[in-house]
Amino acid sequence: MGTRRGFLVNIRFAEHPDNLSNAFGLDDMVFWGALPMMVDADDAIIADYARRLWLRDLPKCIDVRQRFEHEFPLVRSADQKERAERGAKISLHCNNVVTAVEEWTGGRSEPAFPTFIDQDRRTPYKKFQDSQSLLNQILIRSGDDHVDMADISPVVASAETFEVCRVYISEGDTEARDMIENKIRTECRARGVV
Repeated sequence: MGTRRGFLVNIRFAEHPDNLSNAFGLDDMVFWGALPMMVDADDAIIADYARRLWLRDLPKCIDVRQRFEHEFPLVRSADQKERAERGAKISLHCNNVVTAVEEWTGGRSEPAFPTFIDQDRRTPYKKFQDSQSLLNQILIRSGDDHVDMADISPVVASAETFEVCRVYISEGDTEARDMIENKIRTECRARGVV
């Protein structure tokens, strides 16, 4: 009964994704109940991804940014300028690897294992002037005024941007793993790191 209900909820959502009440009907039970049906989907990509998720054959992560952070260790006495230069250098290397992976995967012959790139940056705190969203700021009452927290706290003011750069590959895709590992090594050597 639960699987049938889940199937109907999924159909309603697929037919009318803009209807908010259809989105509210989607929950974990609906998703997991519909997953075995998606394994038998006519669309080969949907069927493959559903099978991988169902069997817990999940992609393996290569944390590209972490590798470069290890190769370019942070000097404890580094000032903010030196930290920013290190961050820019790491971001450049990450972008070079991502570009190479995208070009390489675009040229692969079918059928190929899927490759996913997860690259993003998140500023932990934005001053009121930089973001009008209440979710990104903390104002503190000081007498009759409200003061931005970053103006009071040097810790908050100096909080650095969090960045990730990861590539996810299939466990058996040794060709992709070798390509990514080689590109990381090449980037390191080109800057005299290895």
